[in-house]
Amino acid sequence: MPKRTTTILLLIGLPLAFFAGLKCQKNLTQIDEIGEPLLTTIKLPNEKLKDTVYLVTKRWGLTGDHQVFALTNTKPSDNHWQPNTSADLIWKGDNIIFYQQQKDTIKIFTLQLPDKTQEIQTKQVIQVNQIDGAAFQRLRKQADRALKMVQ
Repeated sequence: MPKRTTTILLLIGLPLAFFAGLKCQKNLTQIDEIGEPLLTTIKLPNEKLKDTVYLVTKRWGLTGDHQVFALTNTKPSDNHWQPNTSADLIWKGDNIIFYQQQKDTIKIFTLQLPDKTQEIQTKQVIQVNQIDGAAFQRLRKQADRALKMVQ
């Protein structure tokens, strides 16, 4: 190959290789962000009792298919939060939880009971109700209607 052709190929090929490397690095960085856990916290305060309980959901995995719910009195500080197995009510796996807060009572409605049924240290009354499929569908429809009204 003549020297001139080699020089032209290098002048075109090196910048293309550089930009292709940057593009590949950017895509790999985005893939890493997908695997980061997503933490959702719902604060359930009771002003009268001066007490707060948190309903925390942590989802992780490439498609967000792993999850844990916890009812806890400790506010999560970051995405590395883990539920306290000796003090929190914990649900693992594919589950949906509905809750209702009335005065000094927090009612939880779910298809599955928590992994360990225990008393959470709070001044509020916690009622965990296991419901059947028909009741679950009714609650789901009510939640869907409420979301449509908000949007």
